[in-house]
Amino acid sequence: MLETVNEKISVVMVSSKKHNKAYPYKMRWKEREIVFSETTYHHMIREGRLVSHIFHTTDKITDYKLSFDTQNLSWRLLEVSDGNS
Repeated sequence: MLETVNEKISVVMVSSKKHNKAYPYKMRWKEREIVFSETTYHHMIREGRLVSHIFHTTDKITDYKLSFDTQNLSWRLLEVSDGNS
């Protein structure tokens, strides 16, 4: 099941000095708090001057695709998947 969501969410980021990276730790979506166990993939998309960071994360049950808009500093949940799509 792959579901396109495209909803605004709140995200807590953590940073790792050891790896010099920042990644999503948890998000709030539909009045639920979801803690991620792993960020499996990260890439950037550039559209003109707008740069978005795309994070593929999981809580070991469900996979999530998140987008961080660097222009207005907002997060969106793009997709939710159970890994069987």
